[in-house]
Amino acid sequence: MSSGKSLQTTKYAEYKYNITAPVDFDVAVKYGGALMAIAGADGDLAEKEFQWYVDEQQLLIVDSQEYIETLRKFDWKNANIEELLSGISYDFPMNFRRVMLYQAIKMSRADGTYQEKEKAAVALVLNH
Repeated sequence: MSSGKSLQTTKYAEYKYNITAPVDFDVAVKYGGALMAIAGADGDLAEKEFQWYVDEQQLLIVDSQEYIETLRKFDWKNANIEELLSGISYDFPMNFRRVMLYQAIKMSRADGTYQEKEKAAVALVLNH
């Protein structure tokens, strides 16, 4: 069930990812949580990995503070990536799997390594 909140996006979000409408807050949490679970698939969500996503969101969302704080509390260690992916859909023409694939790889590599477990988790995006 949706909280009814939405995230207002920037012109950069439209330019970079074709995000042309506000994003449902709960869908965004599932998306961010899935990325955290993917980047943490090696057992550790490095601060550099999370910070990469924070920096990206600050470019894409007008006021990202509440969203980022919600993600800081997200239990990524116990998250089911496939369940999160099944709860993600948008009302605008963004190819979220392609965007998520790009962001998952960038986020997973932000700590300087791209572990096999992270690669396997990224593959879930392609297979879902």
